[in-house]
Amino acid sequence: MIFKVFSFLCICDILLSSSVVFGESSGGNNLNCGKPQVKHVQTPSGSQVTRGAFPWNAALLTSDGEFFCSGTLISADEVVTAAGCIKAKSSDTSFQPKDIVVLLGFQNLKSVFEVGRLSVAVKSIRVHNDWNPQTASFDADIAILELDDNVNFGPYIQPICLFDAEADAASLKNASIVGFSSTLNGGVAKVPRLLDTPIVGFEKCTEEEGYRGLLSNRMICGGLADGTGPCFGDGGTGMIVAKNGVYYLRGITSATLINAKGCNNDAYSVFTDVLKFWDWMNELLIQ
Repeated sequence: MIFKVFSFLCICDILLSSSVVFGESSGGNNLNCGKPQVKHVQTPSGSQVTRGAFPWNAALLTSDGEFFCSGTLISADEVVTAAGCIKAKSSDTSFQPKDIVVLLGFQNLKSVFEVGRLSVAVKSIRVHNDWNPQTASFDADIAILELDDNVNFGPYIQPICLFDAEADAASLKNASIVGFSSTLNGGVAKVPRLLDTPIVGFEKCTEEEGYRGLLSNRMICGGLADGTGPCFGDGGTGMIVAKNGVYYLRGITSATLINAKGCNNDAYSVFTDVLKFWDWMNELLIQ
């Protein structure tokens, strides 16, 4: 039985009470974007990933070092995440730049001795104006963090590419996320895991009673609905697709239905459709 409850996939509630020119350093204009220098060894869905295989992955930590959400590096000084990571639903509080540290180039959240691991302060936060934490809708669940310093790219840190047209992504359905949900609902893994989340027709989500009134046409429906899917610890991470061996950002992990046991992965999950916010992102990134 599906409860009519929607859960944002970060752990903000625990911690708080979530050919295009994008600028010279942008992933959208970087010839090396989306091309990991470390080969990804094919593993079953849900398995831990090799360090550097997805070098755009970012972890968002509180100033006290506690993980609360994920993000995706899109340029030398910008990380995109979910707006709900910054301004959580049903909450009057929100993260300020001084409250967040972005972790890059890591494998284990708890290992401080990894060579090439980088912690970067946040200079500014831009949450989309249409995001409203006081309503039920998860529309416009997107935010951009401007880093305090440009990061140097290397084997463990690289930006992902951005599509320059919706037509380029239309046929790509084999998507995945790399997040931190553990095998137990509510838990957070120390090492990121790769999870298959293929894109399905949006009507699949609207068929679920619990989703009605919460979605917009600026979202993507995805997952396998087979008991696996995003959960707590995956919020804000990128939904990624590959084209001709290059990885692109297709969506942002937003939310999923929950039931009495936790995340209801027998239902599909929803993701912010990054392509629907191309103009907004472009305007910010070229400044």
